[in-house]
Amino acid sequence: MLNKNVISKLGRILVLGAGGYMGRYYVNSLLQAGIDGKLIIGVDTNASNLREVAAAYPTPIYMEDIQEALRLKPEIALVMVNSPIHQRVIEQCYEAGVRKFFSEKPLVYTLDQLRALDRLNLKNLYTGYLINFSGIVEDLFQFMDEKNLIVVQARSLWGKNWCAVDRPMGGDAEEEMPHSLALILSAIEKNQKIIGVESFARFTYVPYMKPQVTKKAKMLDLGFPEKLNDSSLADFSIRTDRKTINAHILTSFNLYEQQRRVEISFAEHGSNSDFPKFKACLEFDTNGKDLLRIKNARNDEEVLAREFKGNKLQEQLETVLKSFAGENIDLRLVGFEQASRLVRLIQKSIESAN
Repeated sequence: MLNKNVISKLGRILVLGAGGYMGRYYVNSLLQAGIDGKLIIGVDTNASNLREVAAAYPTPIYMEDIQEALRLKPEIALVMVNSPIHQRVIEQCYEAGVRKFFSEKPLVYTLDQLRALDRLNLKNLYTGYLINFSGIVEDLFQFMDEKNLIVVQARSLWGKNWCAVDRPMGGDAEEEMPHSLALILSAIEKNQKIIGVESFARFTYVPYMKPQVTKKAKMLDLGFPEKLNDSSLADFSIRTDRKTINAHILTSFNLYEQQRRVEISFAEHGSNSDFPKFKACLEFDTNGKDLLRIKNARNDEEVLAREFKGNKLQEQLETVLKSFAGENIDLRLVGFEQASRLVRLIQKSIESAN
């Protein structure tokens, strides 16, 4: 929960897409953080969804019209609408005077949308990358510092069976690949400078949304592209001031079951050899836990095992709000430049397949 001093500096908070899957979580999380419901403005164009969230959390103000909500002069906007319309609603809020934004990932879908936001000079915008707020990531980075390690290779398998879910979703490359890519880049940048990134990717387009859900999504015009890929196989060649690091990433909405796994191989900093000294395996959202295992690569002996059960979403939101209130920026937050880089890299990988 936030302290009263932080809350007093926040003003009104707009939750765009409040009736949606993620929007409801954020309305509840704001209340759990200690925000007065009268300072929360929930907006959703779906009247039925809005009634449901209002019944569950009755104290906030709820509206169907974003312009009507903006007349209440919110200072902060939480953008929980579908990713392809992030740019449009952020611009609407910006024109009305909002200068502090937090959006679900990805920040936007296309380079044109990214360029449009870039013109706004958004200094107080963060994008949600939940795994940054897992204790196992902190444990991994601490281990890297203690053992003076650098990344020499990375692999990831990430996704779920979206066929069993009753809500629409965008393309796998745009929505899923940024998770593990963001973590891998952060681990590399702990003690190496990234000079450039090249990628080669392949995509498949097997349907992954139920026919009735696909039909509903088209009727609602949610902004997703007509052709959505279900699985992505990408090889990122990451040039650093030391050597080139390969990151192999497979993501999919058509997996047998949810897998959120990242493996990283490490060598000792200062060594001329890339022969791994340690290997780490991170698994997220496994039976309600995040798991980290690190072993000595040369004898298979496990040297570290950690697990994390905390509420990543709550911690991330409260960290964002503390930043908006003027506290020091937490390095786990993904700002506009980092979020933009991920959009560019994903779009570059898509272009490589065309």
